[in-house]
Amino acid sequence: MLDGREFQLSTDDAEASAMLLKSAAGLLPKKRCRRAAARTQRRLRQLCMKYAAGSRSVDQFMKVVSHNIHKQRCLIGLSC
Repeated sequence: MLDGREFQLSTDDAEASAMLLKSAAGLLPKKRCRRAAARTQRRLRQLCMKYAAGSRSVDQFMKVVSHNIHKQRCLIGLSC
């Protein structure tokens, strides 16, 4: 009879071998992206476009970018 650890190892082995087969066949799943990261990326891209268009000054741009970086650090649990 399998105990919990042996069962865990066998499922890990099964997942690893399935991943190797998928990799060899070129069928790996798309890389996942967290919603928060995608939202931050979209916001920073919009800020860059506004700065390039001249609707934001350098001071405004730097303030908003630093605010976004600070906010992202707090969300992932780094020092705020």
